Amino acid sequence: ADDGDGEGEGEGEAGLELGEYSGLLLKASGDGQVYTMVVRTSAYELDGLEYRHDFRTRAKGFTTARLPFAGFAPYRDGKPVQAGGAPELDRRSISGLALGFYPQRQGVRVAKEGVGLPFYLSLARVKAYRERDEPEVVYLSAGAAG
Repeated sequence: ADDGDGEGEGEGEAGLELGEYSGLLLKASGDGQVYTMVVRTSAYELDGLEYRHDFRTRAKGFTTARLPFAGFAPYRDGKPVQAGGAPELDRRSISGLALGFYPQRQGVRVAKEGVGLPFYLSLARVKAYRERDEPEVVYLSAGAAG
């Protein structure tokens, strides 16, 4: 049910329809560590299936990460799914995007359970991109200028 805050809670929400797109392009500033883009589809509600793609930031300045949908790996309940054990990411029914930070994947040993590793990530934008067999060309003509 909607509590009037402008944010839906699942029922009747329209997902992202990115079937015509090849992947996500994100621009972020970080601390040189590895972060994860998480994509959820309607399959998440049914059986906890989500798709993840890692990307590395630079310690100073912005970096652009190109994340093709074909590179997103399936995870169920936080664990990788073996090849063939999950359907391909359905780009036509994306219900959520998230960014994750997993200290155990940074190549650093965390001393105690519950003690985090400091991190910093600032997201400038997320775009969907298309790859085409032929480049898109826009013809400009001086005769058309008025």
